[in-house]
Amino acid sequence: MKTATLKLISTISLLLGAAVILCSFHNSRSSRELGQQVLQMKSAKVAPSIMTPMRTTGLVQGCGKKWQTPLRKKTARQINARMHTSVAARYLRVNAAATAEGEAPDLDEKILDTEERMRKSIVALQNSLMTVSTGRANPAILDRVQVNYYGTPTPLRSLAGVSTPNAQEIIVDPYDKSALGDVEKAIFQANLGLTPSNDGKVIRLLVPMLTTDRRKELAKGVKKFGEEAKVAIRNIRRDTVDFVKKTEKNKLISEDDSKYYQAETQKVTDKVVKEVDAMIARKEKDLTEM
Repeated sequence: MKTATLKLISTISLLLGAAVILCSFHNSRSSRELGQQVLQMKSAKVAPSIMTPMRTTGLVQGCGKKWQTPLRKKTARQINARMHTSVAARYLRVNAAATAEGEAPDLDEKILDTEERMRKSIVALQNSLMTVSTGRANPAILDRVQVNYYGTPTPLRSLAGVSTPNAQEIIVDPYDKSALGDVEKAIFQANLGLTPSNDGKVIRLLVPMLTTDRRKELAKGVKKFGEEAKVAIRNIRRDTVDFVKKTEKNKLISEDDSKYYQAETQKVTDKVVKEVDAMIARKEKDLTEM
């Protein structure tokens, strides 16, 4: 009896020892897997603060998978998913910060953008000069007229045909005759210095001959348009120069590069301002010619 009891105790001890060995083997294997993951993250230069969750949550407590409950499995997956999301978010934040603080902006592209913005001022000036009558019929004078067509502001040239049968007359022929009154009202409200005449089919605009005094008055208005365009262009130049100086102050470019791009900005400004002067000179010439 005693012998049987001792054999039973010995058998139980062997089984418990085997169970302990199996648990140790499983934990050592999990530890090796964790070590490999840590080394991989270190080689990718991931911050220790990001690796910490994996150390504590990447492993599920227990001797083997059969000892893990579904709840623990789900929790581990969720934590690992959150960890990888935080790594990706940190990567994006770091790169954004590097772009904002550590990398020099593309100043060549900045100069091109500066010229593009300045040329928008040229386009605006062209539109303004088209509205100035030179004493001769010019359909372009109606380009900026907007008609309230069924509640929607619509360019007059989209709603009507415009022709100049002679040097002193402009005829506006709406495609939709029901909009004749709206077109007439829009022309009157545009303050073009012309009085529309509606005969029920078309609208006629008589362009009066300009007196010498009227020509001088219009020439002053043209110069004002030119000065406004130059102010807008110089404001754009100032913004770009300030941007270059700030880039130099942040140690992203050298002093020589800063001087170079400021000079390039001035060259673009001088070129565009010269175009403005040429446009104003042509318009003044048209006004002074009888």
